[in-house]
Amino acid sequence: MKKYMKGINHIQSTLYAILSSFGLLSGVNLLFHPSKKVLISVGILSFIALYILYIVFSKTAKKKVVIANLKKAIPLILKLSESFFPPNYKFRANVFMQDKDKKLRIKHQLNMDGHDDQSIVLAENVGVTGSVWHSKSQQFCDVKLSKSEGAGAWGIPKEEMIKVDPHMTWIISTPILDEDNNVFAVLNFDSTEDIDYNFIDDIKKRARQLTCALAAILP
Repeated sequence: MKKYMKGINHIQSTLYAILSSFGLLSGVNLLFHPSKKVLISVGILSFIALYILYIVFSKTAKKKVVIANLKKAIPLILKLSESFFPPNYKFRANVFMQDKDKKLRIKHQLNMDGHDDQSIVLAENVGVTGSVWHSKSQQFCDVKLSKSEGAGAWGIPKEEMIKVDPHMTWIISTPILDEDNNVFAVLNFDSTEDIDYNFIDDIKKRARQLTCALAAILP
């Protein structure tokens, strides 16, 4: 009986993961491609199916299970940001969150595998990320211009600053807010490509939209 229930729970968790991810991605996609009516139908049907599953398995369904499976959608949501940029444009994305020691660390990332700054550790009052953490407002930084004006490492310790890509040209940091309007994470986009102001404002807008989806599923 235990093996049977374990199997049922496994199937249930898998279905939650698939439907939650698909539904969330459909919803986020609609923010950027509202004309795609097919996505509306798919997204709605996914959430309806998810709700039905919750009712059917209400005796065994746990909130933690649902949340855990929703988190599996985070890499897919970050992957969606590839549509924000021109083809072959090199960019990275990451989400900083605070640990128990009050330090900010990257918990989720895109295109950062093998990069030294994937392991960077920041105090909550340094760097563009730290500035956004306190100001609760989105910030764009022209890294080259900032360096030329003497901003330097923005208070980041040398042992952490050496991890940062020296060829980085710009960074957009956007706060992720909870229901009480408190910052609990920061979404960053950065690149080593030349700044193209023709689409930077659009990236800033889409970053703000993406934080809405991330706020719904991040702890």
